[in-house]
Amino acid sequence: MTHYLLSNSDDRAASSLRYIGEIYREAGTEFVALEIHEATIPRKDRAGRRLEPRFKHTPEPLLASWRMSRRLLDRTEPGDVVIASDRSGLCGVFALLQAGLEPQERRQIWTIAADSAFLELRLVAKTHVGLPMPLDSTVDWEIVQYRSSDRVLATSEAALSELAWLGIRAELVGSAEEAPIAEAGAISPRNAWAPGPVSRRNRTGDVLRAFASIPGAAIAVSNVDRPDMIWEGSTWEALSHSRKALGTRAKRGESPTDETSVVIIGDPYSPPDEATKVSRMAGVPIVVPMGSVCSVLWPDAPQWGEVDDLTAILGGLTPSAAPPPRSVPATQFQASKTPPSRQVSVGIPVFRDVRFLDQCVESVLSQDLEPVEVIIVDDGSKSEKVDRALASWVRRDGRVRLLESPHRGVCVARNSALEEMAGDSFVFVDSDDVLAPTFLSSCARSLDRDGTLWAVATWTEFFGAYEGIEAKPPFDARVGQRENPIISTAALVDMRAREAGIRFEPDLAFVFCEDWHFWSQIIAAGGLFGLVPEPLARHRVHATSGGYLRTELASALGKSRATEPLTRL
Repeated sequence: MTHYLLSNSDDRAASSLRYIGEIYREAGTEFVALEIHEATIPRKDRAGRRLEPRFKHTPEPLLASWRMSRRLLDRTEPGDVVIASDRSGLCGVFALLQAGLEPQERRQIWTIAADSAFLELRLVAKTHVGLPMPLDSTVDWEIVQYRSSDRVLATSEAALSELAWLGIRAELVGSAEEAPIAEAGAISPRNAWAPGPVSRRNRTGDVLRAFASIPGAAIAVSNVDRPDMIWEGSTWEALSHSRKALGTRAKRGESPTDETSVVIIGDPYSPPDEATKVSRMAGVPIVVPMGSVCSVLWPDAPQWGEVDDLTAILGGLTPSAAPPPRSVPATQFQASKTPPSRQVSVGIPVFRDVRFLDQCVESVLSQDLEPVEVIIVDDGSKSEKVDRALASWVRRDGRVRLLESPHRGVCVARNSALEEMAGDSFVFVDSDDVLAPTFLSSCARSLDRDGTLWAVATWTEFFGAYEGIEAKPPFDARVGQRENPIISTAALVDMRAREAGIRFEPDLAFVFCEDWHFWSQIIAAGGLFGLVPEPLARHRVHATSGGYLRTELASALGKSRATEPLTRL
């Protein structure tokens, strides 16, 4: 087994990686540096190189994560441990893929929770939904990486709290210094230094606002200025009003000076830089954010949460107490050592068109995890051609049985099959679609290995009038309010969904969003979705496909109905 420390070109992520690496080395665990600079598929990975051009309408953050997964598979072996940053969810696909493998086939992924866009957005805006693309996709895969990792290593209480809010159990990693190297002097705001780039993450605006209410106090901030997340231009430009209030008392510099009387840290997630460590050794007081990396490292340092807290500290007063940590039930991936043993029922609704039925049923019956039954529902076709095709399959394979009903639409047909199913899990397949031979086994393995999952889907490959792979993130409340990432109904669902009373809404069959609404009901009932990040379902596109017939009004109405269960959460 080799422990790898995956490099990252982002300065903050690289700092967090070094910090965690040092902690583990002191504890006796050595990591081998692993550098992957090219965001491309390895030349010898012929399967990946053939697959890459087929991705369509796929956000770049997802593709970058997929490419990284292929690179890591090439550079590591089963049993290895990869410790990686959460930045941009670059290891999200890799972590998700490993979570679905047998224990002897898996690499472990340990994620450092410190530098994600998710954490930064929660810090500056207390929200992470409704974002523009590609940022929304970045957050998707950061969350996937957290949820699918073997271990999530939080460097601060602040990160730990946000992850608990997501329902993710993380470990707080870090240790306090045994004692201050030099006794800190009394806090004087006369000449303060704020390390780190001028940015919202570094809370530069809050620091300047605190100093604006302290007469005679001067504050120097870094020369490095980051683009602002909220306003156009840089954060320094966005702080023009605070700068005017301070006048010449707000300056910029490269580092603290001999006259620095206090250092104010604003970033809760990053470890301190070397200049700050030197200042502390020299006895300069350091004021740190509540729940930050620095508060773990230096528990004796004064801590601030809001602007008024910082003002009180600089004025020699005691700041308000930190709010108690939120208590949120946490879930985390739990591996099972048992192979998939699912009793899968498959439903196939048919209405008048049986041109592709043979190909569909053959793909279902030839699965490497054989279904226990295939229920074909004739939705009132009243066609001799359909009758002959269905009777032929009943004669050919004892697992196939037929249900007949008046024409009421695909939702009623699926519900009829669902009531009759005898398995412990089910999947519905449209009669013109095709499943890869490993679809059922791959989904069943993921469903068995994580008891919190109610359903597992795969990516979908379109063929026919439109060709390409549209890769999506796992379905959850956040993603489901934006889009339906599960094309058609090709997802393996545990019978808990039927027991919870979840059914297809009959009228939604005619606005083509019935599957989206079905998935939303699962989330609303407390279920979770897994994902196998491979295109194992093939969806045929032709002139009568819903995507071709649906109007913009139907799409808008369908989305509104499909997301109703989620908006009520």
